[in-house]
Amino acid sequence: MKKIGSGMITNVEAKLILQATDRRNKDVDETIELGHEQKVTLDYLRNVAKVNKSDIEEGKKKLTELGVLKEHQIIMLLNLLPKNKDEIDVIFQKERTTLTKDQIEKILEIVKKVG
Repeated sequence: MKKIGSGMITNVEAKLILQATDRRNKDVDETIELGHEQKVTLDYLRNVAKVNKSDIEEGKKKLTELGVLKEHQIIMLLNLLPKNKDEIDVIFQKERTTLTKDQIEKILEIVKKVG
């Protein structure tokens, strides 16, 4: 498998990429398979990433529009889908970003629509 780019992606996006690669390999040549690590990752993502891609993209757009979050923070929020303020506090515990109560409420509102 060759590297086509690098950047941060959500669990849902990773699952879709691995599923497409697995299907494409089966269509082209049955002797080509996903590697062990890729199979384990795909199995894990099938259990964890239950949200659809359009909801993730909408959530990513809305969280970006808030203007206070960095890309890795947005990805983390969309992967973990926190349900309350305490979970957001844990996610941002080691971050330099300080969120106001209003910002946390907006984040929770957006994440709730995604998950």
